[in-house]
Order: sequence, then C-alpha cells, then structure tokens
Amino acid sequence: MTQIDKDKLFAELAGLSEHDIEVRLGKGLYHPVEKQKLVEFYLDQKALTRSQGLQSEQTDIARSAKDAAWAAVETAQAANTVAIFALIIAIISVIISVWKA
Repeated sequence: MTQIDKDKLFAELAGLSEHDIEVRLGKGLYHPVEKQKLVEFYLDQKALTRSQGLQSEQTDIARSAKDAAWAAVETAQAANTVAIFALIIAIISVIISVWKA
C-alpha cells in the first residue's frame, strides 16, 4: 500500500466512529491484509491517545487533591495556633480568678 493510500485510508477512517470501524473490520471489509493491519494500527493509536488523555486528566485531579490537602493542613495548623492561645488565656484567667478569691 502506498503512502498516499495510507493517508487516504486514515482520512476516511477519521470520518467514522471507532465502533463503525470495528464493525467494518469484523465484517472483513478491509482487504488486503495490509489495509486491515493499517486499520488495526489506526484503532490502536486512537485508543493510546484516549488513554494518554485520561492519564493526564487523572494527574491533574491528583495534583488538585494534593493542593487541597496542603491547604487543609495549613488551615489546621492555624486553628491549632489559635486554640493554644485561647487555652493559655483561659489558664491565666483561672489563675487570676483563683488568686483573687
């Protein structure tokens, strides 16, 4: 099969859904064997591209989750600091009230 034929075949396949291509492949509509192998290669490349897109999206989601977790840690640390100051003030208040009594 020549390069022009390959380009023409891929252009034709681009106009079809993967399901339609698989149905046609299953019916044996792509002859000779070289053409069938090119169609299978085309489908494999589509699947690989889709997989890489999902992987990229999962990486983005994981990064967002990590960022949110760090923000929660920072907020918790600030809350702990405020709680410690409140506890110190409460202890001082108890000491003062006991001393005056």
